[in-house]
Amino acid sequence: MDFVDQVDSSWDTAVQVVRTIVSPPSALSRLVRLSWGGTITMKDFITSFNMSRIDQACVIRAAQLIEPEVAELEAAITALGFRTASAVAAIHFISQELITRTSSERIWMPITRHMMNSIEIGYHFGVNATALGPDSGLLIGFAQALGSSLLLSLGVKDLTEVRTFLRDGATNNEFLGRFECEPCQVASLTLQRLGFGLDLSSAAVMAVGNLNYADASNDPVVKDWRAASDWIYSLTHGRRTPSRSESAKRFAELVPPESSSSTLPLHLQSLYSQVDAIRELHSTWTWHLPMSSYQETAELLNKAKIS
Repeated sequence: MDFVDQVDSSWDTAVQVVRTIVSPPSALSRLVRLSWGGTITMKDFITSFNMSRIDQACVIRAAQLIEPEVAELEAAITALGFRTASAVAAIHFISQELITRTSSERIWMPITRHMMNSIEIGYHFGVNATALGPDSGLLIGFAQALGSSLLLSLGVKDLTEVRTFLRDGATNNEFLGRFECEPCQVASLTLQRLGFGLDLSSAAVMAVGNLNYADASNDPVVKDWRAASDWIYSLTHGRRTPSRSESAKRFAELVPPESSSSTLPLHLQSLYSQVDAIRELHSTWTWHLPMSSYQETAELLNKAKIS
C-alpha cells in the first residue's frame, strides 16, 4: 500500500468511526451551527437547547467560572456568549454520551481530564489572543484533544496504554498504526457533525494535523488556527512559545520582549500562571460531567492524575 492509498484508507476509517458513534441531536447541531454563524437569538438558543436535551447545568456551571452568581440559563448564555455556550453544550455531549458512557471510570477519567486541560488552556490562550477570542481558543483546545479522546475511549481498555498515548504525546503516525486513522481526521469529521461547519472543521484538521493544502493553507483562519494550535500544544507541554517562528509571531500581543531581562507584560504573566496551575494540578473545570456537586466531581477527578 503506497502513501496515497494509506491516507485515503485512513479517511475512510475515520468516516466510518464518526458515522457510527457521533450522532448528536439535530437540535444541538442546529444550535451550534446558528450560534457560530451569528444568526441566533436568545429565544432560538433556549428553544434549541431545550430540544437537544442537554443538561442546562453544564452551561450554568461553565458561566459560574466567569460570574459566580449566575444561576439561570439565560444569564449563563449572556455571560458566555452564544458561541461559547453552544461549544460547552457540544463538549458536554461528547463527554457524557461518547466517552463516559462507553468506557469504565478508570479509562474515561484520565481521558476527560486530558481533554479539559487542553480546552481550558485554549480558552485562556484565546482570552489573550485578541484576534482569536476565548470562544475560538476553547474550540481549538477541544479540537486538539477531541480525536484522541474519542479513539482512546472507544478502542482502548488498558489504562497503561491510555496513559502512554496521553502522557507521551503520541504522533499521528502512532495513532494511525493503532487505530487506522488519525485524531485530526476524527476531530474534523466530529466537529462537522456537531454543527461547527466545513470551514472550521477544515481549519481544525489542517491545524491539529499540521497539514498543508495549496488552496487553503494561506487562508487567514487556517493560519490563525494553526498558530493557535501550536501555541496551545506548546503551553500544554510546558513551553512558553511555539518552536515554529511563524506561529510564535502570529499574535503580536503574545510576542515576549526581545530582551530576556525585560519584564513580561501582565497579560503574559497571567497566561503563564494560569497554564502552570493547570499543568501542575490539572483543570478544575467540571461542567463536562453530569454531576451537580463540585466536591463529588473533584474527589473523582483526583483519582485520575496524569503524571
